[in-house]
Amino acid sequence: MNDPISNEMIKRAINNPSVFVLKPQREGGGNNLFNEAITKRLLEIQNSDERHGWILMDRIQPPSVLNYMIRKGEEPIFTGVVGELGIFGVIMGDSENIILNSEVGHMLRSKENSTNECGLIEGRGALDSVYLTTTDSIHC
Repeated sequence: MNDPISNEMIKRAINNPSVFVLKPQREGGGNNLFNEAITKRLLEIQNSDERHGWILMDRIQPPSVLNYMIRKGEEPIFTGVVGELGIFGVIMGDSENIILNSEVGHMLRSKENSTNECGLIEGRGALDSVYLTTTDSIHC
């Protein structure tokens, strides 16, 4: 609890939560905290060992583009979306040697720019494909 760097970051996040995301150390998505929820949670755990179960990250503010969101059972909608590129990797080794450390794939997802989470299962996001274009052809 006496780590000055962590304490300073917690203070910054409490005072300006909109530039951060607070993530629990678990898989599955849909559990991240944003904005005022960050302030509330950090005030609850700042002096507790429970704070070690969370990761405080800078919030990425990707550019929004116009695109069609196509979801099962719904009409396509033309809306502002942001992309999220996930790079998958594998690392194998022991305490002394790294045997393999490699990128093994990717997944591109898009979500409406009005939502924080990009959960595919919850219907808030959609799988996407890469389409390369010049920047002067993008209009939002």
